[in-house]
This record gives sequence, structure tokens and C-alpha cells, in this order.
Amino acid sequence: MVHTNPFRGPTAFMMGNEGQGLSEKQMEVCDHFVRICQYSDATASLNVNIACSIVLHHYALWAQLPETSRTGYKYDRPECPPSSIPHSGIGLRQMKDAADAEL
Repeated sequence: MVHTNPFRGPTAFMMGNEGQGLSEKQMEVCDHFVRICQYSDATASLNVNIACSIVLHHYALWAQLPETSRTGYKYDRPECPPSSIPHSGIGLRQMKDAADAEL
């Protein structure tokens, strides 16, 4: 269970979807599984984004990761490298269509 900190050393996470979870092939490559306790029968599973945030939070506490610095109530963000800044706002298909139109 996630609240018992079942983590061991370097860890990779695989998250299944809400309906089917992980496939058999995905489960075969896993060394361990983490379960989040549910205290109600109102639903059969948690939203995968919610489940992921719970697991990653517990992992960060277990790994004693330092909290990111804050200014007031907002977390500080480093400057984005140029490669991660969106430039045109259009996708690959639109870029290809634009390039084809220029030929």
C-alpha cells in the first residue's frame, strides 16, 4: 500500500487506465505494485491522474526530495530553455501542409 512507503531504490512508474489498468505485458515487466487504499465503495477505481499524484507525492516524501522554492504562495520556476518554448502554436500537420503549399 502506498502509505507504507513500499519503494526500493531507483524507481520507474507505470500507470494503467481507469478501466483496464495495466496490460498483461506491462505487468510482466514490473517488479512491484503499489496499491492506494479506498475507503468507500462509491467507485471501483481512482482517476489515473489522481492516483499518479498520490503515488508520486508518497514517493517524493520517501525519497526525501527537497521542496521547490517558493515566492509567497507560488512555486518558483526556472527559465525555460529555448527548445521548450512554443513558437508558432501550430502542430506538425499544419507545418507540413504549410511547407507543401510553399513548393
